[in-house]
Amino acid sequence: MRKYLLIAFLSMWSAFTLSAQEKSIDPDKLFLQARDLAFDGKRSEARKICEQILAKYPEYTDVITLYGRLYSWDGDYDKARIQLQKAVALSPKYEDPLLGLIDVELWSENYQEALKLAEKGLIDINAKSTPLRLRKARALNNLEQYESAYALVNELMSEKDAEENLLAFAESIRRNMRRQAVGVSSDYDTFFGDISPWYWQSIYYSRLTKALGTVIFRYNNATRFETNGGQFEIDAYPGIGKKMYAYLNAGYSPSSIYPEYRFGGSLYRSFPKAFEGEIGFRYLQFAETTEIYTASLGKYWGSYWFNLRVNIIPFSGTFSQSYIFTGRYYFDTAEDFISLQLSSGVSPDDNSRDLRTQLLDSYRARIGVQKLFGQKYLGFFYTGYAFEETGPANDRRNLNFSLGLSYLF
Repeated sequence: MRKYLLIAFLSMWSAFTLSAQEKSIDPDKLFLQARDLAFDGKRSEARKICEQILAKYPEYTDVITLYGRLYSWDGDYDKARIQLQKAVALSPKYEDPLLGLIDVELWSENYQEALKLAEKGLIDINAKSTPLRLRKARALNNLEQYESAYALVNELMSEKDAEENLLAFAESIRRNMRRQAVGVSSDYDTFFGDISPWYWQSIYYSRLTKALGTVIFRYNNATRFETNGGQFEIDAYPGIGKKMYAYLNAGYSPSSIYPEYRFGGSLYRSFPKAFEGEIGFRYLQFAETTEIYTASLGKYWGSYWFNLRVNIIPFSGTFSQSYIFTGRYYFDTAEDFISLQLSSGVSPDDNSRDLRTQLLDSYRARIGVQKLFGQKYLGFFYTGYAFEETGPANDRRNLNFSLGLSYLF
């Protein structure tokens, strides 16, 4: 009899212990723990916790979604797709698992399926969802439906969306969608003193190509110190993968105002947190050769873009440098902005300036605005003040006005 009582007691104690252990499992607390591990890059540990939760709570949608995302972050899209489809089926009105599934289709280059899922979510869940609209725009962009993608991104920008990478995305679409454009621009500099005004005009034609990206043909003409001269240039912006593109430049001029030959190139790369970096080189052939090394760092932040550029010019065992800071505030589209530029020294990429003069010190401030009219016309206006020290006791100061108009087609 005692034996049976002991067996019964042990069975009851075991059942009670198991029940207590089960009750001690807090799935919500474990989920938060798994999520923190996942964001810290400890995906294997996070996956084990997800499996522990799902063994007891197999229909916990957030856990299934995280479980699927963990597979997608490791590049195992087939397993990720299975889990995320299960989560969507369990909670068809819940946005998070659908966003995870769309990301899987985007990353695995199933752009048509990603577009289909995003459009379904906008119909069934929330027509104004920013994450769904942004993913729809990414799918459209990858399907080369640039106009539709650009319109959707501009819609998000008009709502003052806070996504840091939204402007960078809009800029990348804009580079792809502008098939052709023609434009003219003009600069006028008036000086304090006896220097005659300077004039500069430019006309260009650009075309989007498969091999070299956007290619721009440009003719510049300037009048400085009673001398007139012209320059021919060509620019190209070839893409290099999804996160990189290049800038290439070549120019020729028979006039002493410009370098006889100029060549240049830069490599641009996008980084996390909406940063973009650049390194480059410029070669200018005047009577003597000038070599310039350049680098810049840009940052998109909400509706703002900031960029700091440094140019290094080595000579005679030492070097000089110039710095340019640019800030922009964007309005309704990636084409509409106001801009502020502060610089010291002369930029090798500014053909409206006199690159021949060796300056002791140079400072310039400019403000301006660019505006898209309709979908075809793009105009800009800038004005600024410059101080340039040409010798120990000589300087020139001037006001600058710039105006331009382009037709996009």
